[in-house]
Amino acid sequence: STYYKIIPQPGNDAEIDRGIAAIKMTYDEYEQYKHLRYEYMDNHERLSENGYRTTYSDGATVTVDYNKRTYSFGKL
Repeated sequence: STYYKIIPQPGNDAEIDRGIAAIKMTYDEYEQYKHLRYEYMDNHERLSENGYRTTYSDGATVTVDYNKRTYSFGKL
């Protein structure tokens, strides 16, 4: 099945532990910003060729640099 070819199977306990830690880190970050799903997107602006900032109705901002593959959250 293609599904099993796409998703690597962990080979040992260390790989499983790293995977669990990555999932936990992602979950914890989501928990901090999940309220944004209920906010309106007030502005989406281009800052550079591959840099954008989204501003939400509560004043929260998300800035993304697609070249560096980085993002940051802030408040106006």
